[in-house]
Amino acid sequence: MGQKEEEALIDSTDKNYDIVFKDALSLFSGKSLEFLGINGLPPLGKPLKTELPDISAHTAFSDLTYDIPGLGGVHLDAEDKISTDDLIRFCEYVLRLIKAYKMDFMSIIFTRHKPSATKLNFKALKFKPIIVCLADRDADKTLARLKEEIKNSGQVNELELIYLPLYASKNLNVTELLMESAALVRQLDIPDVMADKILAMMLVLANKLVDKNSLDNIWKEFSRMYKLKVLEVAEEQGMRKGVRKGVRKGMRKGVQKYREVVTNMLSNGASYEFVMKVTGLSEEKLAELERKASKDV
Repeated sequence: MGQKEEEALIDSTDKNYDIVFKDALSLFSGKSLEFLGINGLPPLGKPLKTELPDISAHTAFSDLTYDIPGLGGVHLDAEDKISTDDLIRFCEYVLRLIKAYKMDFMSIIFTRHKPSATKLNFKALKFKPIIVCLADRDADKTLARLKEEIKNSGQVNELELIYLPLYASKNLNVTELLMESAALVRQLDIPDVMADKILAMMLVLANKLVDKNSLDNIWKEFSRMYKLKVLEVAEEQGMRKGVRKGVRKGMRKGVQKYREVVTNMLSNGASYEFVMKVTGLSEEKLAELERKASKDV
């Protein structure tokens, strides 16, 4: 393994959080409508194929499309900031889904900023998706409620824990919200594998939300508190300072631990797409690591 590849393995903290949207709502699809505030509908059914040949691939985030038995389909999408051009693109997508499946579709758009446009109102076409803006939600009240729910039952809607740092708070900054939410994850009555997946999503989310120094501290805290030893954080800090001897030593140890974590994620059911986004590794490299791991067993 060359120096550039080793550095790519370790420096994987610049990923967008679009993969969190897709994996979180997929993992907890039965709780997605509840989280999005859509009441009165049955749970989402089977996911529908959306890789249609005549649908543009120009999207800022990944999308999800589900069947609701007897009612039609639900198109879930996300956009950091929603404009009229985005709504036109979403509308085109939904029209092509209707053409492909010959059934009605509800469109739900997920965002963290106040949208500049919420509907299309042309003479020839009207389109008004349900827009869920997390900036409208109260983080302080939600955090208090989640703590009470966990205390009473050990259960919450995990999606709220993942996305809590995007809510508006008068008392806590994004980093503090992230750490509060992470602390609650370990109190949930869920398998450790599931808790690790939630924490990994929260780390990817943090990459987009906080500055570099805060991100370094978050990685350090997660490694200390939750045993997520993707790499040796202290040695990583030495690498960033350019201590050449420490760099090479840290890389060797870090890469070995990184390999272990990657193979563990795959063996516990994490999708290739999720692991690729979190680690920065290629699909070919993941396949190679899986082959090596199977030979060692």
